[in-house]
Amino acid sequence: AGLEWVFNHSAIRVVNMSLGRDGSLDDNPLLRQAVLALYSSNIVVVVAAGNDQTKQVSQMVPATYPEVLAVGSTTALAGSNKCRFLGQGIPADTASFFTTDGAFNDATRIGVTTSAPGEDQEDVSNGCFISSVGILSTKLGGGTTRMSGTSMASPHVAGIDARIMQ
Repeated sequence: AGLEWVFNHSAIRVVNMSLGRDGSLDDNPLLRQAVLALYSSNIVVVVAAGNDQTKQVSQMVPATYPEVLAVGSTTALAGSNKCRFLGQGIPADTASFFTTDGAFNDATRIGVTTSAPGEDQEDVSNGCFISSVGILSTKLGGGTTRMSGTSMASPHVAGIDARIMQ
């Protein structure tokens, strides 16, 4: 219903969908139809690629749709390193350990289109475990919270797209 509302309000040029789930190209015909309608109307649909490093974008809905821009997650800042087995910390602008991946395929138009900060940094503990320091965001009911994920990354790209179109 939200995508239909966007379709009916012609002033909107970019949509962000910070959501997703396991699935395939054809498992939700109504969602696919709504995305196709936006795409056919030259409305850019930006989506979160997913937060499962064991999956490819082709296994995530709506990221698998060729008509969307699927956004992966990167670190914004260099992280700390307390692991004696790791020579250095995780640098800035590195793919997040949790991000769903998948090289963009020009023929199918499926894959990660681009990446953006989905977390501030990744820190490595004494036990050599990676932890994510989330991006500061507002929270429901007021105040702020830190969150990590491709759902934090895709709004960066949607904002850039909207600014370019403006």
